Amino acid sequence: TSSTTRKRMSVVVECPDGSIRLLVKGADSILKPLLTEHSRTREIPPTQADLDQYARVGLRTLLAGQRVLTKAVYTKWNAEYNEAACALSGRAEKLAAVAEDIEREISLVGATAIEDKLQDGVPEAIANLGRAGIRLWVLTGDKVETAINIALSCNLISRDFELLRVTKCNSLSVAQTTLSTHFHQHIANRDETVDPPLALVLDGESLEHILAAPALGEQLLAIGHHCRSVICCRVSPLQKSLVVRLVRDNLHVRTLAIGDGANDVSMIQAAHVGIGISGNEGQQAVMASDYSIAQFRFLETLLLVHGRWNYKRIAFIVLYSFYKNFLFVTTQFWLSWFTLFSAQNMYDSMLMSTFNLLFAAAPVMAKGIFGQDVPRHLVEQLPQLYEAGLYNYNYSTVHLWSWLGSAAYCSTVIFFGTIFTFDKSVLAADGLTHGLWTMGTLSYTCVVLTVTLSITLEYHNWTAFHFAAIAFSLLSWLAFGLVYNYASTLLAWLSVFGVGVVGTNFYGVFAEMLRLPNVWLSVLLLPCLCVLPDVAFKYLQRNVYPENWQIARELARLHPTLTKAERQMVWSQYGDMRPAAKQIEKYINNFPPVQLAGAVGGKVVEQLTGFSFAADGGALDALRIRGLFRPLREQKFRGDPDAAAAKVQQKSAEVSATITGTNDVSENKAKRSSDDDDDDD
Repeated sequence: TSSTTRKRMSVVVECPDGSIRLLVKGADSILKPLLTEHSRTREIPPTQADLDQYARVGLRTLLAGQRVLTKAVYTKWNAEYNEAACALSGRAEKLAAVAEDIEREISLVGATAIEDKLQDGVPEAIANLGRAGIRLWVLTGDKVETAINIALSCNLISRDFELLRVTKCNSLSVAQTTLSTHFHQHIANRDETVDPPLALVLDGESLEHILAAPALGEQLLAIGHHCRSVICCRVSPLQKSLVVRLVRDNLHVRTLAIGDGANDVSMIQAAHVGIGISGNEGQQAVMASDYSIAQFRFLETLLLVHGRWNYKRIAFIVLYSFYKNFLFVTTQFWLSWFTLFSAQNMYDSMLMSTFNLLFAAAPVMAKGIFGQDVPRHLVEQLPQLYEAGLYNYNYSTVHLWSWLGSAAYCSTVIFFGTIFTFDKSVLAADGLTHGLWTMGTLSYTCVVLTVTLSITLEYHNWTAFHFAAIAFSLLSWLAFGLVYNYASTLLAWLSVFGVGVVGTNFYGVFAEMLRLPNVWLSVLLLPCLCVLPDVAFKYLQRNVYPENWQIARELARLHPTLTKAERQMVWSQYGDMRPAAKQIEKYINNFPPVQLAGAVGGKVVEQLTGFSFAADGGALDALRIRGLFRPLREQKFRGDPDAAAAKVQQKSAEVSATITGTNDVSENKAKRSSDDDDDDD
């Protein structure tokens, strides 16, 4: 019998000498209580020492045991097993009970340890996901020590992390006391700028009691929310699913589960997005997932590149659709004030039907399919750009109202601009003034041009498809207007004979409109007036308060030869901590930003300026970019840049030596502390 819930596997075999033996393998925490007294007292202590040594180097361990069965015991047990296997209800519970009845008084045979080697690129992918602001929870069946060492090897945690252990809690009260202690000691008065990063470690036994009490689950989430990583060890597939549901239902966040085996299926199905890795453990995870990848490192591209692109595309398309339709309809709303709300339209019915179908569709499709605000290589080098999607920055109420406000302004300009254009001084060839349909056609033309210009301002990359979409939008309206103009003329002649009157409102309107100089002036002037506030706002925003992706593009344009490490170094030293930024900006301007690197750069600036970063949240590498890139954009540095660079390099060498010595001492202390913890275990 085998079960992931019982965390052990058993088989009954008949040996060549005629003896009947029960062979068992399983997790040490599960198998030790099932051993004989002799095995627990004499054989487990040296074996446990070997298991701990294996776990420290990241090996996956199991215990193996056996029990010799008499013929009578086996015959009785086999009858009970067959009866349980034929049960029509509660079959799984009955089989588990029968298996537990024979899995006792087991003699220890030995322990096994195997290496579960990480795939290529896993440490780098996890590190980049962490830089992107994604919280990582590891749900594994490994021992605590094995899971911690694997987490260290794959950059999930580091030696600087403080581990909060919630392990060996054999009752609900013990689990509650442990969580409360950790919360009051590490979370209640925590200062993120001073205290070391935290990582939470739990085992399956403790997690079983925590998940049984909703109050403890909430406390677990309160602690886990302040931890960089959470590692759940010795957990069953059911517990994996319950942990995912706990996070999903209580924190109201988007969850993603990724796994490669059948024991990950329940977890994958419980998350909002499930990803299966097709590998050597079968295709069960792949068949139950939303997306399938061949290796874990591809998750980085799936999330940080394509996930970010698609989020921004969808957010823009939804908001832009509101904008262009609100603009189109509001122009008719202004007409209602002049027609006593009589429901009179100023657009021909055919024009209203083809607005979203032909003239405003292609540019949106080009943006939604090929739009890239930041090229792929830059997104991969700067995973922090993903944070905009985490906080839903591009799809917010503020953005919606800004688009609607822009549409209301544009509709006002277009409607009253067309009224001003068709003043009484504008006469037709027969000496009469132009009517409602001519004014409506001019307004329609300005609307098409305005929505096309607006989306053109939102294009961040230009391909042949973008140019083709813009050309199709404008030329299709011109061609359609001319064709429909003469088709309406034909329909007007046919209406004389009672054939039909469809399209007669557009009779001669478009051709007559194109002959008027005032119309051409309005077509050129009104759309420009509509997008002028957008252009001004984008200019001011880009130069006064640029977004991260804008600065990343400028960084790539001004320094195209930077390597990934150098670009990450420049990025990490600038940010959105404006109090510190304003204090050091006048000093930063003297130095080429590439010369200031991470913590070393922070210490250099601190010594050069006398400004302490502790009050504002740590070192210079905690800053995001905002407010400090103007010297980089303008490429203007006060004083002599070469002399400033030499000064910084000299100071960097001095501070770097000091920091290196300090880090060595800290690492030795951390190592000794880790060794002491291992000895305690």
